[in-house]
Amino acid sequence: MIEKKSTKYILLGFAFALFLCGKQEAKAQFSIGLKGGYNFSSVTFEPDISTEFRTGYTGGLVFRNSIKPNVGLIAEINYTQKGWTELFPRTDILDARRAYFEYDYIEVPFMTHIYFGGGFAKVILNLGPHFSYLLSQNSYAELAPGDEITYNYTEENTIKFEYGISIGAGLRFNLGKAGDLHVEFRAAQGLNNILDREQPDTPIGSQNLAMGAQVTYFINIAGSDPTKKATKDAPEGD
Repeated sequence: MIEKKSTKYILLGFAFALFLCGKQEAKAQFSIGLKGGYNFSSVTFEPDISTEFRTGYTGGLVFRNSIKPNVGLIAEINYTQKGWTELFPRTDILDARRAYFEYDYIEVPFMTHIYFGGGFAKVILNLGPHFSYLLSQNSYAELAPGDEITYNYTEENTIKFEYGISIGAGLRFNLGKAGDLHVEFRAAQGLNNILDREQPDTPIGSQNLAMGAQVTYFINIAGSDPTKKATKDAPEGD
């Protein structure tokens, strides 16, 4: 079984290799996009505790290099809200027995971009590693007397750097000269702990998990669309 750390380097190397291929394509198309979306996030703890997803926003800049027909590379710079909600046993149905933890990141995914289909809409698949840096963290609670937070979530105990794997699927809509629009569902799994397991009162495992929907509008900056070029150059039938 491949270790999580090895998986990170394999995916990074794969994305870098595709980028080098793109550098060799003189007529590759380069596009820039603006992204916004909504996600649901939590943390996978070991030993497990009772949690709910936290809702948050994600958005940023997206850079796309279409290397060949149906293949490209995407790099992003995003602001992403993550975190989780810890639940406590209720003594009364009206009690709001929860503690909220908000972790906000700058996140940089590097993803292979595959698209297929024709006409106005194409199916897209994105896969690759992401790297995140913690900007801020916040917490607040609505607890009853006697409730205690399970683990030590202090800032001194937090690991600021995170890496993981992201995967997305959706549709790419061709808007002609105006560019194109992506509607995508994406999931991101962290591969390292966000809490230092060597510190007192911390879990053995604590990995981020996020999923949600996002929309990206692209405009073409340079080059020609490889898909259109391939269609134009295709030999005519008898």
